[in-house]
Amino acid sequence: MQHVLALDAQQRPLAHCRPARARLLLTQRKAAVVRRYPFTIRLKQALPAASSPLLRLKLDPGSKTTGFAVVNDVTGQVVFAASNRVSNLTLACHPCNTAKGAQTAAEFGHPKVQAQASAPLKDAAAVNTARWALYHRLKAGVYVGRLAVRATGSCNLKTATGTIQGIHVRYCQPLQRGDGYAYAKGGAALLPHA
Repeated sequence: MQHVLALDAQQRPLAHCRPARARLLLTQRKAAVVRRYPFTIRLKQALPAASSPLLRLKLDPGSKTTGFAVVNDVTGQVVFAASNRVSNLTLACHPCNTAKGAQTAAEFGHPKVQAQASAPLKDAAAVNTARWALYHRLKAGVYVGRLAVRATGSCNLKTATGTIQGIHVRYCQPLQRGDGYAYAKGGAALLPHA
């Protein structure tokens, strides 16, 4: 479950809260929305004695998207998770972009983030290899042709490009049913005299 990030009146980070608690604070007008993604609220009163929990940023380089999660260091609970899809992109403020410049995360003072981002994608490569092997083994795709069904349920599919063997009939959808005989278009047949 996603948690709601919270700030006090002086924009200092507080401990995250559950969405129900955030809704309650918003309806009671004790807080205001700062950002919609990640959803962040700001309390209307200052809490000088409040402290924020120790959080850690974890990266997960996937095959198509790179995910990241904000994790509570003490409990291991995921506070916020997202990926680098276009819908998750946000613009950083100009001073932040200027301060970072063309530096890597390690040069900017975040060596752990840089190490995670530079890690090889061994897991993603293994998943992709297994996925393609399974795709070819299952003969995945869309084929149109004639079926020859065996009593076991396995069948051969004869298409214009060749024959595909070993497909189970449960993965097939009939487009037209026939009686198993081949018919040819030709002249009129002679009927026997009675």
